[in-house]
Amino acid sequence: MVKYTLLVNRLLEQVGQLSEFKQWQEKGSISKEPVKQLCDALKKHHAEFQGLPHRFYISAKLMVTYTFESWLALQQRRRRKIDGKRRWLNRVEDDIELAKVTDFSPEMIQNRARKILAEIHPSNPVEPEPETSSDNEINEGENCQEEEEMNQPKSLLSCLFDLYDSTEDALTLRAIVHLLKNNGEVNEEDEDPKKLELRLAAKREEIQRLEKQLQGRLPKGRDPTGETTTRFLEEAIKLPEHPTAYPPRFLLNAFYCYALLPMPYIQYGVYLLNAILDEARIVESDFITWRDTIAEHLVNAAKRPNSLPYPLIFGSTSDLVWESESKRKGPNAPDTEGALEQSGAKSSRKRPSKRKRTRLKTQSDERITVRFHGMSQYRFKIYCDRRQLPIFRQFLTDYCTHKALDEENKFSMGLFALRSASLIWKKDKQRPHKRNSSEPVEPLSPWQTHRLYLHCSIDSRLLTAEGTEQVRFQKILQTKRKLEGAKNKEQEILRQKSERQHTESEQDLDDKLKKQRQNVARNQTSLNCLYNPTPPRPSRVRYQGNPNIAIGVSFCRQQLVGVGVIDLQTQQVQEYYSIRRLLINRKVTQVKRGRSVLQLKLKKYRLVNQLCMWKKKNITQRTQQQKQGLCIQNTTESNLRQYLERLVADRIVEVALKHQAGSIVTPQLGEIRESIESAVQAIAKQLFENHREAQQAYAKQFRMDFHRWSYGRLTDCIHSRARQEGILVQAGRQPVEGNLVGKALTIALSGRNLV
Repeated sequence: MVKYTLLVNRLLEQVGQLSEFKQWQEKGSISKEPVKQLCDALKKHHAEFQGLPHRFYISAKLMVTYTFESWLALQQRRRRKIDGKRRWLNRVEDDIELAKVTDFSPEMIQNRARKILAEIHPSNPVEPEPETSSDNEINEGENCQEEEEMNQPKSLLSCLFDLYDSTEDALTLRAIVHLLKNNGEVNEEDEDPKKLELRLAAKREEIQRLEKQLQGRLPKGRDPTGETTTRFLEEAIKLPEHPTAYPPRFLLNAFYCYALLPMPYIQYGVYLLNAILDEARIVESDFITWRDTIAEHLVNAAKRPNSLPYPLIFGSTSDLVWESESKRKGPNAPDTEGALEQSGAKSSRKRPSKRKRTRLKTQSDERITVRFHGMSQYRFKIYCDRRQLPIFRQFLTDYCTHKALDEENKFSMGLFALRSASLIWKKDKQRPHKRNSSEPVEPLSPWQTHRLYLHCSIDSRLLTAEGTEQVRFQKILQTKRKLEGAKNKEQEILRQKSERQHTESEQDLDDKLKKQRQNVARNQTSLNCLYNPTPPRPSRVRYQGNPNIAIGVSFCRQQLVGVGVIDLQTQQVQEYYSIRRLLINRKVTQVKRGRSVLQLKLKKYRLVNQLCMWKKKNITQRTQQQKQGLCIQNTTESNLRQYLERLVADRIVEVALKHQAGSIVTPQLGEIRESIESAVQAIAKQLFENHREAQQAYAKQFRMDFHRWSYGRLTDCIHSRARQEGILVQAGRQPVEGNLVGKALTIALSGRNLV
């Protein structure tokens, strides 16, 4: 695994040096062929990368391709953000200059802004999405996907920017900028110049931060041997050296000895004094250089590069072989418990509890195992949670059924529930708790301190019968489209051969024709396999929500979340749920164990205050305990936070089911963090204009409050819980200013491109 990780590191380094890399940056994607050529060259000409299993080389190519694709996508997204923010900033700055030469009243600008909104977005109801799941509708709906993409509504901000570029009327320009400054709404209040200046400063700070991120380094590899960590430590403790300079003490001693001579030479004395001054300047310049770079070296030394090997990636369903075996030691293993019961002998074992006996009754006698192509000599047993066991059983059923069928009746592997997998090497967190304190500490092998985890990516629709038919319908449409395109190309080549209207040789045309016929046969086979029946799956009625109702979720660092039920037709908030209303239990009607009804209703809500108390306690006490060496890892806060996040996600989905919402819209976390961080930096610069340390302290305190909640994990919990119910989850843009009700409304509308 160390050689495999070093191979990935070398590929990451060489891909960034290719001449085509700049083209990939502009396009936002990477070509697979150059990565394959680099990997083959390293395998052939470098002895350190030879001898690995073939699967390791395939995984290395996939790892490098996925890494750079995600990195290039992030860079392209940052460029688009910079362009959009600069465009907004330029329009607002032009409006400030235009306001100096025009005398339009605020009422005139607001009335013109209302007319522009009426022209761009007339009162159009949100039409429900068409449902196409029947096999009889396949021929009628082949181009439904393209039509939906063409009919996608344009966002309000894009329409406003286009209208600004196409008009020259001063009143219209000012009205458009008024809408841009107020998130597409008409603001009847007077504008505060100080707030506007602060907002512009925050926007400039956002652009600077994005430009700095855009200049980020290329993806770096891992450090399985520890060489990078050692180099960072050596750079941090290294002091400035001057191997080419005379020591200042030597020059001073020489000058002192010269001064004691009876007839000293003046030129020699001047030379020594100049030499002393030159050496002092060299020492000072080298010290300044060292002082400027020591901060970066200390930051690198504080980093801990990941020392674990890269995961092995299996990008295809056919790369995994699923089997099952008995949990007993052998086929003829005696049943000792049954023999004891029949003979009447008493067992010394304690009778298990009722809960454990129930679990043993439902426990299966088979163990699911998996083998990987390229490493088929190794068989891995699957140990998983009972909630994950039905999914692995579905993997086993799909594979065994597909293997048992003949070629004509095999169903498509695109209908397998498993899509891809990766074998990950992780540290065993339970190992320190298993060791007895009285045992001597001995060096442990990696197999004793780490575990292998199998991470599987699935299509949750393929776990139910209705979802499988939906996926089958979509794949049939795609395959038919490919088959039709391949047949058209084949006919075009035949026409060229018959009419002899070509400049290529007959051999090249024959090769092209052969490839197209193979393509046609392959697509026809895939289409036939898609029509074949799949193994039985559990049936589940698909959730049908109202597309005109959306749930907007807004985040706040004081109250965690605010949930609004939004009517997309009227663009109004029907109902609002605060964190207190979400967590209150209205089913409680009786006193229990000496606690009042109100106390029982607010039992879950009190967890929010309890978590805040734990957070403050850990912040104040952890620093002192670390200095004294008494800091002990406590998981109470993290466990409580995880439970609260799952509870909030569950209540949000309950609200969506109650109101029959068509979708749940959550904020885009990247934009929230960037906008808030930029706003804090702008406020800090205004409060402490020439005091950088005070600016950093102010921003640090605000950042600590902001990171009190893990919004990323909460969003993942909402996605996971909504996916179980079949509810669509979208991402929207959360504004910086406003209350939670207005933010929830804006998020829901931006998720449907209505603002």
